[in-house]
Amino acid sequence: AQIDYLTDVLISRGIPYKIAEVIQPPVAPEPVAPEPVATPPVNESPGVNFLYIGLGAVALMLIVLAVVITGRGKKPVVVSAASAAAPRVLPAQAQSAPATMAKPEAAAAVTQARRLQPRPVIKGISGQFAGQTLELVRGQLIIGRDPKVAQVVYPQSSEDISRKHCTVRFDEESKKFMLEDSSSNGTFLASNQKLEPGKPYFLNPGDRFYVADPKEIFEVKLD
Repeated sequence: AQIDYLTDVLISRGIPYKIAEVIQPPVAPEPVAPEPVATPPVNESPGVNFLYIGLGAVALMLIVLAVVITGRGKKPVVVSAASAAAPRVLPAQAQSAPATMAKPEAAAAVTQARRLQPRPVIKGISGQFAGQTLELVRGQLIIGRDPKVAQVVYPQSSEDISRKHCTVRFDEESKKFMLEDSSSNGTFLASNQKLEPGKPYFLNPGDRFYVADPKEIFEVKLD
């Protein structure tokens, strides 16, 4: 080796020398392997993953549908400057005002129609109801002493008049009156013919009859 040769030369020539210490190079530390990181277990079942994905998609569709329906139900309210300054009117007030204004006109129209239509009435010619015009109630009128039954009520002192003496009806189709007796002392036509109890007799407007006494005369007419 070269070191040994140099050492022999130095010794032969008497040159002092000193053997230097051999310096060892530093040893690099061994690399430390990183610790393994724990990872969550992977679900190896593809069916479960598809189930989660499907449920999520359905939920998303429901949310979108709810938003669309809510948006359609709400209509934008447009308020102009003029309407914003005017006082608000409640729906109930808005509906009641025209109805209240129309009531007198409607009542007047009904009254006018009734006036144009002739009314079936009986008129007192002589006796207790002389000069009075009595309108038929629901197409009929009962003469007698019982106020619970009759509309033309005689006083209780009129003993010749029965509690339910006779009934006058009006036929809309034929425009004739029907007179039916139900008394004890009789109902008579102007010709003094006595009516058979329970049997209706037809009268034309302008015909007359009397009850029990010839002084108690009535006339049927269209007023």
